[in-house]
Amino acid sequence: MNVRAGPGVAFEVLAQLSKGEKVQILSVQGEWFAVPLPEPVSAYVHSNYLEIQAEQGRVRGDRVRVRAGPGLSSAPFGLLSAGETVRVRSVKADWVEIQPPGFCRGWVHRSYVTILEEP
Repeated sequence: MNVRAGPGVAFEVLAQLSKGEKVQILSVQGEWFAVPLPEPVSAYVHSNYLEIQAEQGRVRGDRVRVRAGPGLSSAPFGLLSAGETVRVRSVKADWVEIQPPGFCRGWVHRSYVTILEEP
């Protein structure tokens, strides 16, 4: 099943979950569940907003969008604040691939989820 950048099929696919894989439901929006992102998910920030040293980046702007791909047309799925640090995975032209911060989440349609325990 697809994990998307937002609650709808128009949002980019960030990752895939296997049938039977257990996930925590963080919140609900309509027919969509917010779930923690799987480890291999990539996120991107424009290089203008990061000061990079080795594998760390410090955010230079406020409300900097974390995007699903390296471009302005890619869906944002998180915001960074000035001074925050992120783990840098690679640099691709004007974009920096980062490990998504812990507050970022993906979205799965409820038709693919079986609730095991009510919160």
